Amino acid sequence: MFKLTKDEITARNAIQTKLNDAWAEVEKSVGDFNDAVQELRGPVDTAVTKFNEAAAEANEFAANVAARASEEFDNKSENWQESDKGQEASSWKDEYENFTMDELEEGWPDDLDIPQPDIDIEAALPQEAG
Repeated sequence: MFKLTKDEITARNAIQTKLNDAWAEVEKSVGDFNDAVQELRGPVDTAVTKFNEAAAEANEFAANVAARASEEFDNKSENWQESDKGQEASSWKDEYENFTMDELEEGWPDDLDIPQPDIDIEAALPQEAG
């Protein structure tokens, strides 16, 4: 009958222990890595929030100037609006109307994840045939 010798069983068991210990170390290391990344995200999140607040302020400023300029432009005569100065004013107003400062999106990757392989060699490699 085909079966493992006592020395092979001992070697297999030692390998199984190494696999289990190594996998536990992988899991701990991945967890530590993800925890460290989470800590480092805080300052980036704060900076992105500050930028987005400033971008919103820039958009509001441009919209307010555009609204004022549009009202002033509309109150001018049609002849003035079609004049060189009117066309320059219209182009200037359009720049404010079309201005948009995009907000930043963080786009964080998911946590590091290493799927556990099947490390049960005792189940995968039977002790004896049959």
